[in-house]
Amino acid sequence: VPEGAPRPEKLGVRVKFQVSPSGALVGRPTIVEGPPASEPFSRQARNSAIMAVRNCTPLRGLPLESYRDWKEIEILFEKEM
Repeated sequence: VPEGAPRPEKLGVRVKFQVSPSGALVGRPTIVEGPPASEPFSRQARNSAIMAVRNCTPLRGLPLESYRDWKEIEILFEKEM
């Protein structure tokens, strides 16, 4: 959530993405849920969530034997994070 946003509780963004067995990002992250375009800072919140996913991959230390459980990830970015 962008710092200084007037109503940060309205700027939660849920992102879905896939990773390869090596933890690398596969394809592009998708916004599953987010603030409406009319909300101030909406675009910045959405872009920040996508950037966070890109900056945090490749994921490391995940057990390969349970790849089916973590190959598709959905995460909510909100003000409490």
